[in-house]
Amino acid sequence: QVLYDACYHGIGHGALSQTARNTDAWGNPQKMINLALNTCIDTTSNPIQRSRCASGVFMELGNNYSEGKLQLASIKDDPLSVCRQQQEFGKMDCYTQMNGVLNMIAGGKLKESAKFVEEIEEDKYAVEAITTLAGPTIDLAKTDFTDDIVICRNLQERLHLPCIKGLVLGFMLKGIPGVEYEQSIFFCNSDIMSEEEKQSCFDLVLRHSKETYTSAKIKLICSKVDSRYKKSYC
Repeated sequence: QVLYDACYHGIGHGALSQTARNTDAWGNPQKMINLALNTCIDTTSNPIQRSRCASGVFMELGNNYSEGKLQLASIKDDPLSVCRQQQEFGKMDCYTQMNGVLNMIAGGKLKESAKFVEEIEEDKYAVEAITTLAGPTIDLAKTDFTDDIVICRNLQERLHLPCIKGLVLGFMLKGIPGVEYEQSIFFCNSDIMSEEEKQSCFDLVLRHSKETYTSAKIKLICSKVDSRYKKSYC
C-alpha cells in the first residue's frame, strides 16, 4: 500500500515539474497547478488516489520555492494564499505540503511559521497543517523539549494538541529506522506533558505504529505504553 500510494504521489511531482516546464505556464504558479491537477484528474477517478497525486503536486511546488526556481519573496507575506484558491480536492494537500515553505520563510522556527497556519479559517485544514508543520522543526538531538511543547500550548486552542501530535510525528519520521518509537515514547512521557497532551501524543505514536510495523513490533511497543494511553490500538 505504501508503494501504491507513493506511485500516485510521484505522478503529482512529475506532473508539476514536467507538464509546466513544457508549456508557457512555467513561472505562473496557478497555471502550473491547474495543469498538474488536470493530470491527476485524468490519471484516476479514485478520490484517495487523486489526493495522493495532488500531494505530490504541492510538494513539488514547495520544492520549487525552496530551491529558488520560483520566487519565494513573492509569497513570503502570505504563502498560503495559493491554497485558498484551490479546488476542494486539492486544498487539503496544499495546506499540508507547503510546510517546507512556511518553515523556510520562518527560518525553521515553529513559533513563527505557525502564525501562517493560525490564519487558516477552516479548522479541518488548520489542524492538519499544523501537524505536518511541527514535525520537521523538532531537534532529535535534544533531551529537553519544554520549549517546543510551550510553543504548541501558546497556539490557538484548536491547534494545541494537533501541534503536539506534529512534534511526535517528527520523531516517528526522522528517528532511527525500526526503533523510531523509543524516542517518541520518551517524548510522550515528558514530565511537563499534561495528561491530555500525553494522550494525544501516544495516540499518534500508536496509530502510526499500527500503520507501519508488524503485529509483533506493535505488541512490543504497546508493552512500553501505560494502559491509560493505549485506547483501541493495543
